[in-house]
Amino acid sequence: MQGFSFKLRKNLAFEGGKMYQINNGKQLKLDFWLPFDGELDPNNRWVIMANEIPWDAFEQDYAKQFSSKDVGAEAIPFRVAMGALVIQKKLNLTDRETVDQIMENPYLQHFLGFDQYLTEKPFNAPTMVAFRRRISKDLINKINEEMFFKKKETKDNIKNKGVLVLDATCAPQDIRFPQDASLLNEAREKLEKIIDLICEKSGHLKPRTYRRKAHKVYLEYTKKRGGGNDSQRIRKIVKRLLQFVERDLRYVDELLPLLDDWELRILLGPLYENLDTIRKLAIQQREMIDENKRVVENRIVSISQPYVRPIIRGKARDKVEFGAKVHFVILNGYTSIDKISWDNFNEGKYLIEITEKYKEKYGYYPKAILADNIYKTKENKKYCKEHNIRFTGNKTYKEPVLKDKKSKALYTKDLKDRQVVEGKIGNSKRRHSLNLVMTKTEITSETFISMEAFVQNLEKMLKIKLAIIKESNK
Repeated sequence: MQGFSFKLRKNLAFEGGKMYQINNGKQLKLDFWLPFDGELDPNNRWVIMANEIPWDAFEQDYAKQFSSKDVGAEAIPFRVAMGALVIQKKLNLTDRETVDQIMENPYLQHFLGFDQYLTEKPFNAPTMVAFRRRISKDLINKINEEMFFKKKETKDNIKNKGVLVLDATCAPQDIRFPQDASLLNEAREKLEKIIDLICEKSGHLKPRTYRRKAHKVYLEYTKKRGGGNDSQRIRKIVKRLLQFVERDLRYVDELLPLLDDWELRILLGPLYENLDTIRKLAIQQREMIDENKRVVENRIVSISQPYVRPIIRGKARDKVEFGAKVHFVILNGYTSIDKISWDNFNEGKYLIEITEKYKEKYGYYPKAILADNIYKTKENKKYCKEHNIRFTGNKTYKEPVLKDKKSKALYTKDLKDRQVVEGKIGNSKRRHSLNLVMTKTEITSETFISMEAFVQNLEKMLKIKLAIIKESNK
């Protein structure tokens, strides 16, 4: 490339000083020059990462979920499945784009373990969904622990060593903002479709569902919902929409016995799975209407993804987010996801549990724990004091002011070191799309979130390896 640039500058100098040379229609064909002559660069990032991941060590864990009998097509190997998920997460790609990039890039094919370059797609885009189902969050966490959190041999007299950095965040799910009226209208439309399909299949007379009237009621809500805080009007609309849903549910319960369970599953497909969710939604909405409540336990915010819950964040930008709450643990710059929960939780309650796991694995307690003020409970502070652990967070007005220069310097250093977890979370949301999880099931979403810690650790390891190579080439 340097020679090409030099040649270009030379031509510009001797062609009368023209700043742009017209190509005259001489478009390059397939005689494109490739510099590596059939050999991959050993210092390429994908080659380095492929050599560092112990693929064979986890092959058995992946193979356990497949049948031992000689039936069906041969399964795609673990390295291809895991490698495809790493590529997708690292490059922030869709399923379809991931497959296209693998087909076009020989380094990515080497990363997946192919022994020669393929000019066709190694698998289809929907197969990525199967990869996320088969590679569970537990398997990803196991690989992450084995690669980046190995126990090192130390002296027996060590009491405290290492620094734990803790924080939690929310990984918002890709759902429509939940509003009672829109959820009930969606439920009504699904129930009407179920009624139509069952009546058409069984020949039963279709009951009157008042769908046109219900649609007009919903339009009344959508056209005026920006007109201030008219809570009484919205409450009346929600109540009317709920009545339509409850009527349709009674019709569905009367029609379901006309077909057997197998016929219903084949005929209705995902609609049959949504029925239980719609019933729970109707019960919750009736409870809020009758008891004049705005909050209900385990509230349904999405019919297609009923496991999603509202997470109260209290941030200026997003007071409430809808997705999984994720607990990050940073040790020596490497990231581990300790907990993924679809229900809200107080992360401060898990400090002792995480510290005891650390003691069980390494044989000693951490020297310091750096965390937010939500972890500063009396129980946690007492626990850290008993085990000689330095517990640092932002000072509250009740805590004494530090006057000693050494203590001030240590406190300032701890605050700076704690920022690493903020950087990890920010990086995962801005670069790796953890700010909007696009997967559609609970299992695949948890796999997608768990891959975040593993890919971040791979990038840190790669940075260290490339620095060593650069230093050795000097």
